[in-house]
Amino acid sequence: MRSQIGLVLAFSLLLAASPGWAGPCEDPTVDTSSGPAMKAAAWVLTIPYSAVKGVMALFGGIASIPIYVLSLGNEAATRAVWLPAVSGTFVLTPAHLTGKQPIRFLAKCPEG
Repeated sequence: MRSQIGLVLAFSLLLAASPGWAGPCEDPTVDTSSGPAMKAAAWVLTIPYSAVKGVMALFGGIASIPIYVLSLGNEAATRAVWLPAVSGTFVLTPAHLTGKQPIRFLAKCPEG
């Protein structure tokens, strides 16, 4: 009887120590940043974000008209206002939510 218990105990320890039976809880090669939940979150957050961004673009476009007039037709001054306002990110993606891609509410004005 003792030898049978010893044999079962040794066999169970051998199985428990085997690395082939153990596995990670999560697969590190699976990218969950573009899963259905992230896509749904990006879609839901895009609705209010795009509304606010659209209002900003509208006000930027409206504000550029008096700047153009008051600067006597200086296009560089006008572009400095409306280009950042009407450019940038309008639709959020999972890459934006995970930080892989920056969210640009106001775009950078190109030089020149």
